[in-house]
Order: sequence, then structure tokens, then C-alpha cells
Amino acid sequence: MHNETAVQEFIDNRLTERERQVVKLLIDNKTSGEIAQALNIKRSTVSAHRDSIGEKMISAGLTWSKVITVKK
Repeated sequence: MHNETAVQEFIDNRLTERERQVVKLLIDNKTSGEIAQALNIKRSTVSAHRDSIGEKMISAGLTWSKVITVKK
């Protein structure tokens, strides 16, 4: 339960709206190209969002696998 709460608080409070959209699509196993198309942005912008999310996750002590596992 603690992991779920920590992940949800991280998503709600530390990510921008666009980063939350990217995370949702990543959790749905979308590729960077599919995310770019879905959000009408460039792949390089998706990469920038992924990098930003990753840096924020590191500072919060989270990993992609923890976020994906909790949110699926």
C-alpha cells in the first residue's frame, strides 16, 4: 500500500500534466513514436519528457518498474 501511495503522490504532485500523459502512455506499453503521435509532439520532446520524469523519479527514490507495477 505504501508503494501505491508514494507512486500516486509522485505522479500527482511532482509531474506536469504532459509528463503524466507520457507516463500513462508508457504504462500502456506505447513506444516513443506512438506517444509522439498520440500527443501531437515530436519524438525528441517525448525523450525530453522521459528524461525529466526519470530525473524526478530518481530524486523521489522511485523506479520505472515500481511506477509501472503499481499503476497497472
